[in-house]
Amino acid sequence: MYNWGTEGRRMNEEIDTTVNKVFQELITSLQIRGVQFLDIQSRRPSVNFAPEDSTGETNLSWKQLFPADDPLHIDDSMVIFRPKYEFDLTRDGKPFFNATMIAALQFTIENKDVFERCWKNAEAQKIFREKQIMRTMWTILRQQLMDCMSRHSLHPIPLPWVV
Repeated sequence: MYNWGTEGRRMNEEIDTTVNKVFQELITSLQIRGVQFLDIQSRRPSVNFAPEDSTGETNLSWKQLFPADDPLHIDDSMVIFRPKYEFDLTRDGKPFFNATMIAALQFTIENKDVFERCWKNAEAQKIFREKQIMRTMWTILRQQLMDCMSRHSLHPIPLPWVV
């Protein structure tokens, strides 16, 4: 049985109408151009050659973090966001797998004035970071996590859907 915690539920919160308008303007001022991983680390905290026990409860906790200086402004026409993702899996309360991934998302700025005006809105920034970037990255992260677990001879656990 999988327990994915409460992080994913935050993505479904209602957005204030005024903030939603600013957010919509923000995302129309940007165009995604590329995604690269800067670092991927995964580890099993202990040696265990026994067959996996799939009868216990498996818990996945995760978080998305950003450097304080994000986004990086390359020039007037490009910004880069560098989210960091941390995944921790426990089975029956004992840690059995950790993964950390740092990505770089490159965006071109289609309308600099609109971007700068909208980016000043703290709520629009928060929605962009916590929801839009997460939705953009989630399927990529799902595959990366499954690959990392397979490399450690673990049965891959898929990430839950985000809506």
